[in-house]
Amino acid sequence: CGAVRIWMAHWRRGRGRPVDRIALEQSGAVSETFIDRVADLAETVAEDGKALVQALSEGQVSRFHTSKIEELERWLADEGYTDEEEILPAEECRRLALQQAMSDTGANVEDLNRVITWLESASQ
Repeated sequence: CGAVRIWMAHWRRGRGRPVDRIALEQSGAVSETFIDRVADLAETVAEDGKALVQALSEGQVSRFHTSKIEELERWLADEGYTDEEEILPAEECRRLALQQAMSDTGANVEDLNRVITWLESASQ
C-alpha cells in the first residue's frame, strides 16, 4: 500500500482531479442553462480541467461568458481540479517512486517494479 501511495503522489503531479458534472455544479460557475453542454464537453476532454477551460475559451460552448470561464478556472484551481506543475514523464515517475518506496517501505526492487508496472498499465 505504501508503494502505491508513493507512486500515486508522483503520478498525480501536474494532473488535477477529474472534472465531472458534479464538480461543475458545485463550482457555481455553470448555470442550468449551460450545465448539460459543459458537462458533455468535460467528457469530451477526458474530464481534464485545463483542457475544459481551453475548450470553453475557444468557444466550444456558444454564449458561455468569458467571466464565467474565468470564474470556473479559478474555482478549478482552488479546489485541485487543475495543477500548474508539469506532469512527470513516466520514466521519471517510476524512478522517483522506486527510489522513495525502496527507502520508505524496504520492499525489494522486483516487487516494486511489478506493482508500478501494474499501476502504469491501469493509468492509461
